[in-house]
Amino acid sequence: MPLAAKSSSSDAGAAVETTPAAVAGATERTICMVETTEQAEAVIIGEQGKASSPAPKPATSSFA
Repeated sequence: MPLAAKSSSSDAGAAVETTPAAVAGATERTICMVETTEQAEAVIIGEQGKASSPAPKPATSSFA
């Protein structure tokens, strides 16, 4: 289960998505923090990675 900030306010600005592609489709920018190259590749170019988003956003930053 993805982790997200918890808040009692419904307008806190946080949302939970189930795949990196869903995140990329819902945002203008993303930040990816992983430990290995394999993890970065899965998040960015994997089957449900950010690059597979139907509407990729132009500004994406990733760090491994």
